[in-house]
Amino acid sequence: MIDYRGQRSILGRTSDRYAIWDPTVGGPPIRQFPLTAEGWAAAWRGFRELEAAAVEPGAIPALGLGRLLSLSFSVYGRNLSVLARICGIVIVPYYALSLALILATVRVVPDRVGAENVLTPNIPWWVDLVNNAVLYALVVPLLTAAVVTAVVRAMLGRRPTLRTAYGRALRLAPSVLWASFLAALAAALPVLPGVAVAASADRSSVAIGLAVALITLGVMAGFFLAVRFVFATPIVVVEATRGVEALRRSWWLVRGLTGKVLGGLAVTLLIVFVVLFVGVTFALTAVLFTDLTESAVRFVLVVIGAVSALTLSLMAPLVNVLIVLLYLDARGRKEGLTLGSLGGSIEG
Repeated sequence: MIDYRGQRSILGRTSDRYAIWDPTVGGPPIRQFPLTAEGWAAAWRGFRELEAAAVEPGAIPALGLGRLLSLSFSVYGRNLSVLARICGIVIVPYYALSLALILATVRVVPDRVGAENVLTPNIPWWVDLVNNAVLYALVVPLLTAAVVTAVVRAMLGRRPTLRTAYGRALRLAPSVLWASFLAALAAALPVLPGVAVAASADRSSVAIGLAVALITLGVMAGFFLAVRFVFATPIVVVEATRGVEALRRSWWLVRGLTGKVLGGLAVTLLIVFVVLFVGVTFALTAVLFTDLTESAVRFVLVVIGAVSALTLSLMAPLVNVLIVLLYLDARGRKEGLTLGSLGGSIEG
């Protein structure tokens, strides 16, 4: 039953609760209250707050995906210099140290591809383990927190700088890491049953088919969960919300907007992948016309590392710009977030 219909929300009741719905999103109620006098008072207050936010000056407008993509490219282009420095100051040293470790431990061994004898680099497994541990435990959380801070400041009309970005990032990197770990763990869990079946199954077609089916379904479920938790990092940085609560907030904010978030991420990630692929391919084309001696193989590794570091420093901010804009759009739609309240939270 509907009691009041406002500009932003609908106040009514279900069979056992007072409830508030967001008509722009649809689906279940966004807030529910006990079917008591106190519950009605709380529901009425919540409804009035949402309606006041709907007409409050400075409210963040709800935008379609096309407008959000256009705005993200605009914000990215206007702030490319500082965003590239924010990324490069972390990415370039990481790639330099990673490359130094690889060159110190790699063994160039002969291999045979068809009728050709070629030299291939053999990198120890523990080197990849160390590099990935540093990347996901230090570089990604620190970099993500810094870029999100810079993008939010840019949206507020304030000039982002290395100092302001990393000042907040250094404080919040552990919380970003924890929320990112929980989100990654949640996305990986659906794949584990299929992996377990594949590891223990015999070579029969039935067992292989079952493993493939479970892994496929697990990947699809994991991908869905990754999209629903994609706002975890902005939530940690902007709202100082930690751990599981950041994932719950992200789930609620993305609910009803999953297709929009997925579409935006697909476009930006495709752009980053294409630029990175073209850059590495161009670099390899320039160097692979030489004879593949051991020194040439090492030189190829250096070129790939240098091109990857440069490309990611330039392109990685684009993904975070879109995620921040999608996050702000979701909060504007569901909570009536204003630029004033956003500025107060990022300065806190």
